[in-house]
Amino acid sequence: MKSIQRIVILTACLMHFALLAAEAQVYYAPKERSVEITPYAGYMLNTNMTVAYGYVNTRDNPAFGGTIAFDVQRGMQVELQYLYHSTTSDFISQSGRYDDFGFDVTMQYFMLNFVREIKPMAKVNPYVSVGGGAVWAQPKYASLESVWRAAMQLGGGAKISLSEKIALKLQGQVLFPLVFYGGGFYVGTGGAGLGVSAGIPFAEFNFSGGLSFSL
Repeated sequence: MKSIQRIVILTACLMHFALLAAEAQVYYAPKERSVEITPYAGYMLNTNMTVAYGYVNTRDNPAFGGTIAFDVQRGMQVELQYLYHSTTSDFISQSGRYDDFGFDVTMQYFMLNFVREIKPMAKVNPYVSVGGGAVWAQPKYASLESVWRAAMQLGGGAKISLSEKIALKLQGQVLFPLVFYGGGFYVGTGGAGLGVSAGIPFAEFNFSGGLSFSL
């Protein structure tokens, strides 16, 4: 919980100083664009996942990715997003049947998002987004297999114009996999593994920033 508070405070400070810097610069009104490309880096906060016989604690870690957004009309975009992060998870047993163990895991999100810009021609342009897609989890442990699952995301942030074609993009997102009845997460070989019930097994909070280039 303390790590989440630190990240929220840090993000608020970064956005505050970015806004002050933008106010001090010569203003370049963003021109009409059709494609927007944004590479970004940030930090991922992870929640615990309750599984059979215990829970999985996934450590917070850096994350990297990028987006390609296409203008649909003024203030609305369709966005393709890729997000990658590699971390370590720990299974904490709450039963005498299994021992605790740790494993490395790579998570990759492939998302289709819909973005609504609040002030598309302003120097500081807030936005919100919602989307869906898939997540590919690759645990590096002998008895666990890689798995694809549906995923959703909710996000928001701001684009701060630095020139006619370049903007600073700051964003926050919550991403969550979806597990349906008969499925699972971190499925093991031979039917064993860390089973979960249907629903949202865990959530990940991504705070990131990058430079956005308009074409």
